[in-house]
Amino acid sequence: MSQSAILIDDNALFLKLLSSQLASLGVSVSLARDKQELLAHLESNWYDWAFIDAHLEDGECGLQLADVLKEQQQNHERPCTLVGMSGDEICASRYASAGISQHFVKPITLQQLRALLCV
Repeated sequence: MSQSAILIDDNALFLKLLSSQLASLGVSVSLARDKQELLAHLESNWYDWAFIDAHLEDGECGLQLADVLKEQQQNHERPCTLVGMSGDEICASRYASAGISQHFVKPITLQQLRALLCV
C-alpha cells in the first residue's frame, strides 16, 4: 500500500521541493498553505504523514494545526504521523512538548525522508 502525506507550509518553493522529494519515494502528496486549505483536504482525505511548518504567514502556528489533526485522528482508524519542520532548532522543544517526536530543520534531505519513511 502506498503512503500519503499532506505538507503544510506557506513557502511555495519549499512545498515544491518537499513534494517532489516525497513523490520520488512513491508518496502521494497533498499541499496546504494554511488552516483553511488543511481543513478542505481533511473533508475527503486522511494521510499517513503530516509535515507541519512551525510558522505560517497567516499567523497560525504549526502546533495549532497539529491539534486540528489530532482532533481529526479520532475519526480515523489509520494513524497520521505528525512531523514538525522549522528553520531552526528552537522549535524542537515546542514540538516535543506537543507530542510530536519527529522534527526537522529545513531543508529536509532525501536521505532524511527515506529514513523517516523506511523506504
